Amino acid sequence: MQFIDANDILKATNGGLDIITDLYPDAIESIDQPNRKFKTREEKTASAKLNRTTEGIYLVIDFGNDQTNRNGIHCYAYENKIDYVTALTELAAKIGISGSNTEISKIRAAYSDRDAAAEEEEGTWKFDLIRTGYTDFEIETLVSTQILKSTGWNDEKKRKDAYSKIAGRLKYYHWHPVTSYSIVKDRKVMTFASTDEYPIFLIDEGTHKKVYQPKHADKSKRFMYAPGTGKKPKDFIHGLTQLTKTYEENRDRIDQELQESGDDDGKKGRKKKPNYKLSEVILCTGGSDAINVTLAGYHVIWLNSESAKLTQYQYDQIARMVEKIYQLSDLDATGRKQAHLLAMEYLDIFNIELPEKLLTYKDRRLNPCKDVRDYFNHFKIKDFDLLVSTAIPYRFWEKKANYNRSGEFQGFDYVFDNEQGYNFLQKNGFYRLPMGDKKTDFDFIQIDGNTVKYSGALEIKEFIKNFMRDRYLDKDLRNSIYRSAQLNDSSLANLDKIDISFDDNDKNTQYLFFLNKTLEVTAKGITEHKPGAIRRFIWEDEVYQHRYEKLDNEPFTITKDSLGTYDIKISNSDCLFLKYLIQTSRMHWRAELEERLPTSDLTPTERDQYLIDNQYNIAGPLCTPEEIEEQKRHLVNKIFSIGFLMHRYKDRSKPWFIFAMDGKLSEDGQSHGGSGKSLLYDMAMRTLLKRNFMLSGRNPKLTDDAFRYDGLNEYHRYIFVEDAHEYLRLDVFYTDISGDMKVNPKGKSPFTIPFEKTGKFSFTSNYTPKNIGPSTLRRLIYNVFSDYYHSGETTDYKESRDPRTEFGKNMFTEFNQTDFNNFYNTAAYCLRFYLSATEKIGPAMSNVNTRNLLTIMGDNFKDWANAYFSEEGDKLDRKIVRDVAFKDFTFNNSGNKWTPQSFWTRLEAFCKLNGYILNPKHLLNKKGKIIEKVEDAYYDQKTNTWTDTLKPKVTKELIYIQTLDEVPGEVNFDNTPPDIQFTPEQTEFPI
Repeated sequence: MQFIDANDILKATNGGLDIITDLYPDAIESIDQPNRKFKTREEKTASAKLNRTTEGIYLVIDFGNDQTNRNGIHCYAYENKIDYVTALTELAAKIGISGSNTEISKIRAAYSDRDAAAEEEEGTWKFDLIRTGYTDFEIETLVSTQILKSTGWNDEKKRKDAYSKIAGRLKYYHWHPVTSYSIVKDRKVMTFASTDEYPIFLIDEGTHKKVYQPKHADKSKRFMYAPGTGKKPKDFIHGLTQLTKTYEENRDRIDQELQESGDDDGKKGRKKKPNYKLSEVILCTGGSDAINVTLAGYHVIWLNSESAKLTQYQYDQIARMVEKIYQLSDLDATGRKQAHLLAMEYLDIFNIELPEKLLTYKDRRLNPCKDVRDYFNHFKIKDFDLLVSTAIPYRFWEKKANYNRSGEFQGFDYVFDNEQGYNFLQKNGFYRLPMGDKKTDFDFIQIDGNTVKYSGALEIKEFIKNFMRDRYLDKDLRNSIYRSAQLNDSSLANLDKIDISFDDNDKNTQYLFFLNKTLEVTAKGITEHKPGAIRRFIWEDEVYQHRYEKLDNEPFTITKDSLGTYDIKISNSDCLFLKYLIQTSRMHWRAELEERLPTSDLTPTERDQYLIDNQYNIAGPLCTPEEIEEQKRHLVNKIFSIGFLMHRYKDRSKPWFIFAMDGKLSEDGQSHGGSGKSLLYDMAMRTLLKRNFMLSGRNPKLTDDAFRYDGLNEYHRYIFVEDAHEYLRLDVFYTDISGDMKVNPKGKSPFTIPFEKTGKFSFTSNYTPKNIGPSTLRRLIYNVFSDYYHSGETTDYKESRDPRTEFGKNMFTEFNQTDFNNFYNTAAYCLRFYLSATEKIGPAMSNVNTRNLLTIMGDNFKDWANAYFSEEGDKLDRKIVRDVAFKDFTFNNSGNKWTPQSFWTRLEAFCKLNGYILNPKHLLNKKGKIIEKVEDAYYDQKTNTWTDTLKPKVTKELIYIQTLDEVPGEVNFDNTPPDIQFTPEQTEFPI
């Protein structure tokens, strides 16, 4: 029985911590912060906690779920919805714990050795005590349960006959049980003996011998050619000798019967040509498969190795002896590929296809069942007979002899065979892919390995035409196919629908497809796979047309200290894209290069060298520590944002979008550009996310356009809103970003793209977004671009600077192979960093907040507040009536309808921008306001003047803007409205 020690797994995974952090990356931050909660699922507030026992075992308890303590193994079983034993097995296989499957690992040949005698030659093999009989265990090891059952093996009364039948078939195909075999190597005779649990067989073909050890732990060593036992033929076919003998016996029998009966066709001079052919032969993938199939009642053959090819001569030789040649392949990727190649080579071969359901069963090593020996453990012989009877070849036509009325042969007629034709096309990847909401909406596609591309009737006809031409098929056949009406849209609509998942990702993983490799990117690292090895599908135009080569070193390394401060170290100084990201994050380049460097103590030569040494340095020595920290934060923020967009997994707990804007402040309200935003979110991201959809943010009617998503579908990965204008309403996009997306195409029915299949959004703009509230901030990831790249023609810059001038080439359009390889490596590590991050990483927000506050205020309020609350005036650090200030503002800005609330919002922004405190806490009442009695006055809105009413004091709300470090004990109170008109009897305002 299989036994895996859970303690071995926990010990190998740091007490299960590696398993937990792999499942829940957010838990990484909780390792050193025991009280920090993290998320194990989609939820607003993190509710899971990480604990560590005294034995060093890590446990997860989710207070928002079932509040059950789970170690790493239990978490793995819970998240993958499998039982505990399966979790143990899968983890042991992943981790590679030696001897994790004790049942399998302890089953081995009995080994012994001795010194070789002088006459025993090096490299010779010897087989000892080849028995004539088979043990029950040997038979049960080779033969599947349903085959055994069909022979009566389980019935004691029929056991003897069943044994005779099985043993007879084994001997017929030259299979013999072996007690032991010996090899002379390094002057030692090494002997491997069979045991009651470890059988060994010898397949003796006369010219050569092979050893079969079905229980060998190493699959590659189960079949071994025995050197020195004969020369192995190059193209040997097992079972061909037996097939030839059976054919000859059948021929002799028929000839004998014809001779005895004198049978002819009744026509003078025309003897009926006898048909000597056997009904079929099945080409199996291996010997153990063949033994089971022959016991099911079929003639069998199999090639000498997995790499062996069936030659044309061999095919013709076999075809002369049988009516039909079948091939029976395995369900793994290699088996399917080899079967397809053979069927394309020999179009008349009938292809037996094992059901996909077989993959849902597990073999004794807990791998998916894939071959016919596994099949006969779960399905009956009659089920297999049905597979054989319904097998068809790749040949997509039928050939019929044509005779005239006199019976004279007139040639052949060719007819397109629909069933075999559709099968041929589907085996070459042609299917119908559902599109939109209607069942009748579909597109023709072609699948090639991992890649999928759109197709159609014309492309399919072209494929068949080229296929026939390349094979030099008969001209009459080609003409018949060209004239056929079976390759039009209506007929091809009979191709099978296929529901392809283009999920090249999961919560913790993203696959990237290149011409020569597939990258599997996770928080832990980047793993390379051969093309087609990963069963994930991607559109052909999304495959990067680049041969990826991994760099020796990671392009950058990002760390985070206990205070939450990010640091980054650059390792790749050759990546132009990374240099560009650095330059667009150098927010203090002017202070460094134009202010401090010219006035530094460096000599002119040293200054020139400084510019060279620090041309792409995010942490220039002349920057202050605070400036360096800020610039690094901006760079990390951009790297995080790139990774976020590249990870195509949609997480409802991360309904984010990117908003990229300039970092240079605009005091005059004018917009600035040329900072390089579009280079990242247009050129770079559309290179990385090839299926993208672009909207013009300059269109003032964009948000009112009901057809703005015309042309968008569920396969678009990225939605880019370029150059958003100042008043673009972001809230119109909120539902599309954080929920299902409704698409209203022109001339077609509307449809809905579910959230999980929608693309991610980014916006670029020269303006700060309007109406910044909690809904916006929750979804927003700001990007801020420095003005390192700029135009010097109409601004205060000393020169113009752009990436093309700096790098000597246009980004992307003039990249060479090395440039692109650096770019893709950097992008892959951006993705890896994002997957490892446990929080939304924004930029350093000083300038962002300033721009936001300026946007909230607007130019009118800003100009009024700067004058009204001037530090040279008397409205600061004292109480003033809120309504008096509000009335003064509305009088001076009468063009709009202002409300007290909008006034208050702008006043808050004004105070935050200037570092003032609006209404210090100790002055507030329980309701959070400053309320006092003041003199009653009448306001004349035409003249903006106040007149004392000489009535009793009234209760009013006051405001206090604090600019001093402390509020004095006796607070000045300005209760005199400005420009008040006194009555003749008064000379001063009554206090």
